[in-house]
Amino acid sequence: METVTFSSNSKAKIEQLKKLAREIGITPVKKSKKYVQPVDEISIVSEPSLAEAWNSKEDERWDELYKK
Repeated sequence: METVTFSSNSKAKIEQLKKLAREIGITPVKKSKKYVQPVDEISIVSEPSLAEAWNSKEDERWDELYKK
């Protein structure tokens, strides 16, 4: 199963997409807006030191590998 999310400011266009989905045998599922958990202070303070460790010179080889 795959999930596709559409976003539009036009309710009419979203309704058209839902209607089309039903016509071709796809069940549209309404989802509520996602709850975004606030970031705690420890994470905010730790981010620079973690980024420094993760963005090391030794790790650049992985960046090159994933570009391919």
